[in-house]
Amino acid sequence: MHTVEILDTSGNVVAIIKNLVPFDKSNNVLEYDDFLSNYGECRFRVKTADPVLSSNFLEPYKYHIRIKKDRTVMWYGVIVNNTRRTHDFIEVEGRTLIFYFTKCEVKPSDLTTMTRVFKSGTMGTAIDTLFDEAVARGKSPISNFTVGTIQNPYKLNTTTAYTFTNTDFLELPFVSLMDVLTLCADITNSDFQVTTSKVFNFKRMIGSFKDVSFKWGQYGNIRDYDLPVNGSDAFNVLDGLAVSTTGKLVRSHKVDTDSLNDRKRLWSVKVFDNANTQKIVDSLTTEELRVKGDGTVFKTYSVNEDGYRLSLGDEFIVDIQDGIISERERRRLIGRSVKVNDTGFEDIMLITNRGKNIADE
Repeated sequence: MHTVEILDTSGNVVAIIKNLVPFDKSNNVLEYDDFLSNYGECRFRVKTADPVLSSNFLEPYKYHIRIKKDRTVMWYGVIVNNTRRTHDFIEVEGRTLIFYFTKCEVKPSDLTTMTRVFKSGTMGTAIDTLFDEAVARGKSPISNFTVGTIQNPYKLNTTTAYTFTNTDFLELPFVSLMDVLTLCADITNSDFQVTTSKVFNFKRMIGSFKDVSFKWGQYGNIRDYDLPVNGSDAFNVLDGLAVSTTGKLVRSHKVDTDSLNDRKRLWSVKVFDNANTQKIVDSLTTEELRVKGDGTVFKTYSVNEDGYRLSLGDEFIVDIQDGIISERERRRLIGRSVKVNDTGFEDIMLITNRGKNIADE
């Protein structure tokens, strides 16, 4: 059984929403999701005249949402929108706590160029510094967040700790804390999160391999699946582009030589925001080609409650033998979406990608 609680920003429960209003033809009354290194969302409707709303407990940024299944916290975030407000119902949209990072600016260190520059020290130290600044800023929305673990990431495809230099540096214009964390994670293949307890972690890898298998067929735990192959989006030759802070075009050219014989030459271009040095653009282009080049970026699986045995970042085995669709491979959980209807039935969707070092098992 799911429970939707409304809390003030100090964590005190001010209302429990018991009478949710269906919002689609499937009579879904609640949906929520979460993603690795990104924010998730939730949505529900409540009757405008519900007596539990003795005050406006649905006001954006003044109140939080906590979703529990039985006694376990499944989702925690902040109310950001009342997307509909009618005589019959109010529709509420929340986002996980990491969304606050999009509202925290990074202060410039160079007042001439109005950029923040890191040309020395480790990337881990830079991330720690920027987080501490955002927490300490007056009226900060993350003033009660704490640091759990910040690991200094490795340079892409190496075990070399990432240290900034005069040639391998970050120089960022006005950006949010979320922008910086996303860039640092992308160029080092790292992960970050904010837990439901408001603890921030940045790690080389969040999650681990779990001895949990998902299988399609009789007695299997996969209810349905979607394994798209988007050939229109495939590429094996990629030019990664960015613009330096001096206005110079930065280009990286990467080729998947193993794919050329099978598919011939398939070219594409990708423009990277906030990337302004050759080494950063090289890293981003390499990872873009590895993860997205074959056109099979995301695969999703509708599963039973075994889906709750995984945490974001975990890798696991999927086995589907269904006619011409035959796949047994290792996937990584990067997102989970849950829809609950008015009977309590849960549609649990696992969203996966190729993972860190994907390999057939």
